[in-house]
Amino acid sequence: MEYSNALSRLYTPLSVVPARKHWLYSYGLSVVIFAATIILSLSLSYFSLKLNLTIPVFAALVIAIWYGGRGPGILLAVLFEITTVYFTPIPPGTTVANAAFGYFSVFVLYLFLIWVISGLKEAQQRLQIQRDLLQVTLSSIGDAVIATDLDGCVTFMNPAAEELTGWGSAECGGRQLDSVVRILNEETRAGVENPVVKVLSTGKVVELANHSLLITKDGREVPIEDSAAPIKHNDKIRGVVLVLADVTQRKMAERSRRETEIMHRIVEAQENERHRIARDLHDHLGQRMSALRMRIESLTDECGDNPSLSRSIGEVQESAMSIDRDIGFLSWELRPTELENFGLVNALGSFVREWSNQHGIAAEFHSYSASFEYEGKRLPEPVETNLYRIAQEALNNVRKHADAHNVSVLLQMKDVVTLIIEDDGLGFENDAESIDRLTLGGLGLISMQERAALLKGDLEIDSSLGGGTTVRARVPLTYA
Repeated sequence: MEYSNALSRLYTPLSVVPARKHWLYSYGLSVVIFAATIILSLSLSYFSLKLNLTIPVFAALVIAIWYGGRGPGILLAVLFEITTVYFTPIPPGTTVANAAFGYFSVFVLYLFLIWVISGLKEAQQRLQIQRDLLQVTLSSIGDAVIATDLDGCVTFMNPAAEELTGWGSAECGGRQLDSVVRILNEETRAGVENPVVKVLSTGKVVELANHSLLITKDGREVPIEDSAAPIKHNDKIRGVVLVLADVTQRKMAERSRRETEIMHRIVEAQENERHRIARDLHDHLGQRMSALRMRIESLTDECGDNPSLSRSIGEVQESAMSIDRDIGFLSWELRPTELENFGLVNALGSFVREWSNQHGIAAEFHSYSASFEYEGKRLPEPVETNLYRIAQEALNNVRKHADAHNVSVLLQMKDVVTLIIEDDGLGFENDAESIDRLTLGGLGLISMQERAALLKGDLEIDSSLGGGTTVRARVPLTYA
């Protein structure tokens, strides 16, 4: 983390020009101050009171410069100089040259005063702007920033630190840091050494180890990353700045990524196991069924004119052929070669037809693409495989539970890849309790939802009693 390094150094002076007041206000102020000074002088003269006007004049100049600026100060100095020249008599015994030199010296003194006061004012403005900028910057930083003095007492907290720790800036001001920021090791649950103490002892930047937890004021545990750095001025440590970053979202993203990777491996293992079983069915059990059919055919020839035996052998032969077809269909379901060779559209179309023929339920398949980019192109292999398995699972549910007469399967590519399986079967109540009950009953809803989630998509089920069921899986084209 870089914040603490940056914040540990004071801001360098900034060339910032403060917002100027309107010229009419600034110069009008000079005129008003001049008039007030003259009125004061005349009033004192009227009452025969004597007062050295040097102090009021210099005070008037300071006020004009501080609140008006350099220009109004020069205007006031010129007005005072003109008034002095024209309305102040030359003292007896003083030559004109000496008087002129005196007037000039006073005006130079005015200008020097203007230069000094305006410089101080600009320095004060720059310092204030610098402080305001620092305050705004610290308050705007998304991470929590906490500053302490040399005793480890909190001197500053930005709003992010208040939100993260649960402590208000006012209530923790002057408190020891370890009473506000309590940090544990996530794995060992042991307390972590106060980073401020370590920084003050080493004078170096300190970073926490991974798996650190912040215990907030209300007892919540927040995973954090943190670093602390010394605040230095003229090579002397003046305090410590601590920066805490809430990494909850990142931890959740990492956990989600790990879970997704595990699910990918599980699905891949499932597909590999399906392929292995399909090969075994085709290579071993399929060959044995072929040999069994041949043996039954030879028995048919051997039974001669025995009608009863011929009929029994025929029934056995029919059963063997049915079993052989079931094995072939099961092997094809487990390892759809059309999906591997020709893509999702062809594989789904073929599967829906075979499924309809196998189970005697009217089913139709339609597909279209509103995206030119994917017109006639294959989707990535994970998308094709998982959408195909979702369709298989949904149709198996229709066969086992829906008592449907008609099924429609639609694949469309528009803004997203959408797979819709709709039936006119019994349906069920579309509430969380019913869906949980059906999930526990083995409808494979979890499997379908997990496959959709693997593709960064979602799966919806819409059903009503007597109104059929619609399963809708959506996958973003950005993934596809």
